[in-house]
Amino acid sequence: MSSGNDIEVEPTVRSRRPRTKTARRQAKPKRRRPFRRALSLGLLALLPFVVIAGLAVAVVYVRLTNGPISLTFLKPAVENQISTKLGGLKVSVTDVLLSLEDHGAELKLENVRVDDGGDAP
Repeated sequence: MSSGNDIEVEPTVRSRRPRTKTARRQAKPKRRRPFRRALSLGLLALLPFVVIAGLAVAVVYVRLTNGPISLTFLKPAVENQISTKLGGLKVSVTDVLLSLEDHGAELKLENVRVDDGGDAP
């Protein structure tokens, strides 16, 4: 019963390519971005230090609004630096203070005494 006009139809083969742009984007394998990942991890690791430093600055500022802060531990270094700059003169300071003024933070020296090493006052 076959007639001479039989046409053989082959099954259609589907393309493996996605047909939409969205599907095309999803079909691409994800590229690894090690630099971006390292950068984000590095910034994430620095975040606690930045927050702690910001809090420390805020605490010092609030403390300075209540009055000067004594920095007695800087006294020997300040005396040595001033004595070196002045040559053979010996400088003594009773206290080093950090205070907040209208134009910003200021370092103040209390009772500065310069001695030239002689007996004269």
